[in-house]
Amino acid sequence: MLPQSLGEDVRIVSAQRARQQVLMSWLGALVIGIALAVVLGMTASAPEPAQADRTVLPRKAAAPVQAPVAAARTITAPVGVSAPSTALVAASPEQEDVQREDVVRRVASLPGVSRAVWTTKSTLQVYVDETSTERFDEICTVLLRYAGLRTARVHLQPPENSQQLARFKQCATM
Repeated sequence: MLPQSLGEDVRIVSAQRARQQVLMSWLGALVIGIALAVVLGMTASAPEPAQADRTVLPRKAAAPVQAPVAAARTITAPVGVSAPSTALVAASPEQEDVQREDVVRRVASLPGVSRAVWTTKSTLQVYVDETSTERFDEICTVLLRYAGLRTARVHLQPPENSQQLARFKQCATM
């Protein structure tokens, strides 16, 4: 019902407005992308700890380590946690795996422990002859040496056909 000249004017104006809105959307997305790249670039290049804050883990001559041993930082134990004054912090996932292997080896050598195995990254299952507090304290002594592993859950598994129940405990909460 509109005259043809008026209809043509409306189409031209709406096409211009649509192009402007699409252009503004692309420019907005570009600005947001650049801002994210700058923010993420600044957080990804965080400075490494000073050389004085690092300690090198010793290599054992009897059992060569397959994964590279990187430097580890030491931290102080939180207040209220009965931990040694320093604990080793894994600098990489490979070093954390080496620490897990060391924990398994040390815990398995404790008296009254038949074997130890990591069932998950946060659960150490220990097969023991009894689920006493003394046995648990010995296991915690080993775990508390490692900052990343000391909060792991310890699953104390008594021997088969035992009347004792399996226990799940944690050496530290922080």
